[in-house]
Amino acid sequence: MSASPAAFADTRHEEGLRLKAYRDWAAVWTIGYGHTKTAKEGMTITKAQAESLMAADMGEVVRRLNKCLTRSVTQAQFDALCVFAFNVGSGGACSSTLVKKLNAGDVNGAALEFARWNKITDPITGKKIPDPKGILQARRAREMALFLGTRAGEIATAAVTAVKKNPAL
Repeated sequence: MSASPAAFADTRHEEGLRLKAYRDWAAVWTIGYGHTKTAKEGMTITKAQAESLMAADMGEVVRRLNKCLTRSVTQAQFDALCVFAFNVGSGGACSSTLVKKLNAGDVNGAALEFARWNKITDPITGKKIPDPKGILQARRAREMALFLGTRAGEIATAAVTAVKKNPAL
């Protein structure tokens, strides 16, 4: 499968555009639409360069997802997985319980797994900690909604609420 224009639009929205390199929450140099591979201190790029970097990064995400998914998925599900994997890394996405459940045919169980990816890496300790601003919870709810389609908003909200009440989920 390929990422649709909607996956690119959603990724642009979620990642935001920064034309000057910055350190993300985990102190990783980042530029453009969440590009980290070649970002470094003092780097600046144009919007066209940011689009090119995103296309290359998304191409890698698509290649990895196509290798690790063993079942057919809808375009909306694939797009949601692309947006998710763009953020967490395709290796993390492919080894996740989310993909394992999806490959086992448990679509609803897979959808609920989005909400579990609500932690950031503390740049000082390197440990995973809950996102103090709730940005990831909201993002995962949107990814889950895209993945599920109909009625997704209700389900995503319920899942995010459940994780907030019990972070061990």
